[in-house]
Amino acid sequence: MKRIIFLGCVITLLAGMVGCEKDPKVDSTSITIKSVSSVTGSTAAVSVEIGKGMATIAERGICWSTNENPSINDDVMYASEGGNGTFVCKLQNLSENKTYNVRAFAKNASGVMYSENISFKTSKKLVVKTLDLKDKLGTCAEAVGAIEADSDTTIVQKGFCWSENPNPTINDSIVYADHSNKDSQYVLWMRNLTPSTTYYYKAFVTNAAGTAYGEEKVFTTLDNPVVKKTDLGAVEVENGKYFVVCAATITDTLGAVPVTQCGFCWSKKPNPTVDNENIDKVVANTVEIGTFKDTVRVEIEENVTYYVRAYVITENGVSYGEQNSFLTWSLPVVSIFNAYSITSNSATEGGVIVSDGSAPIQSRGFCWTIEENVLPTVEDNQKISVSSTNSIYYGNLTNLTPNTTYYVRAYVTNKIGTSYSDVVSFTTKAQ
Repeated sequence: MKRIIFLGCVITLLAGMVGCEKDPKVDSTSITIKSVSSVTGSTAAVSVEIGKGMATIAERGICWSTNENPSINDDVMYASEGGNGTFVCKLQNLSENKTYNVRAFAKNASGVMYSENISFKTSKKLVVKTLDLKDKLGTCAEAVGAIEADSDTTIVQKGFCWSENPNPTINDSIVYADHSNKDSQYVLWMRNLTPSTTYYYKAFVTNAAGTAYGEEKVFTTLDNPVVKKTDLGAVEVENGKYFVVCAATITDTLGAVPVTQCGFCWSKKPNPTVDNENIDKVVANTVEIGTFKDTVRVEIEENVTYYVRAYVITENGVSYGEQNSFLTWSLPVVSIFNAYSITSNSATEGGVIVSDGSAPIQSRGFCWTIEENVLPTVEDNQKISVSSTNSIYYGNLTNLTPNTTYYVRAYVTNKIGTSYSDVVSFTTKAQ
């Protein structure tokens, strides 16, 4: 289809036009194509010079075709003004990898004169393939592209583009390869991705003909490893600190995402994190699927609930296991009944463990003295230990002295220490 284009040229007018001199005969040798430059796959710039000796020029421009010696009956671009001088026309919408013929023309009263025929070939876009990913993690993926060999073209850019939406272009996220590298295959990391997100990506390559894209491919980034609930061992006390052995299991590394750190974090508040709470950690370069353990140690602070979570850190971020908790111990609380079944040399006492202090009870019983202003303790010789697992327990005080007042306390011991009840008193009967 014939194209006629106006106002497409940049003109440099030359002085020296002769107004009263008889127009000389137009000669094609006076119309010269100086150069064809900036050739791409769809454009080319043609520079033309019309000599001073040309008769008054009414119209001038460029005509082109895939056949030799095109005329103004083919595709044509007119300069914005007539006259002598130099002008440049930029041809557009050409087809890639095709040979074109071009001639400049000038038109006056004598007719149309042409320059010599000049031919040029538009560039060819390269062919690039998007290959399958080499690797993917949570925030990056390693992509592979391959360019078909073409020694006749210069690569300007190559790389990958990607987006969360289909059909990404170089106007979306992009990473460039070293285009001076002549290897047909190139490998690059697409970074700063979001874990557990679907992305569309393409390889691309740019030369003078434009940008070519490979096939669109899609992938989903990995999530963090899955961590099971923290399992807690028994609460113990050692060297003035509570400690509890914690264990957690990484059940899935989701494509072997490298684990940089794992361990446990705890707080007096629910849902502790590694950012602003106490941290106890196990450091490892690589942690495979399986169980890891550590011991949480906290200073003695009685009757406090601590919340514990296992954590795993990868380049994707931090993931946590389900929360667990433990209660630090306190001294037990015990009360005592009044004595009954009193004889001249014996009596029965009863005690109640009101609280075990959240720690295992190690012993329980009664201690007594005959001194009114002295509090009996387990350090005294006058005591009995009761074998019982019930919260209410009883003990028989024997070998007592007739007609004597005794002062008695119940006691309970757990791993924190020993607690005592209030003092109660009774007097044995006379013989």
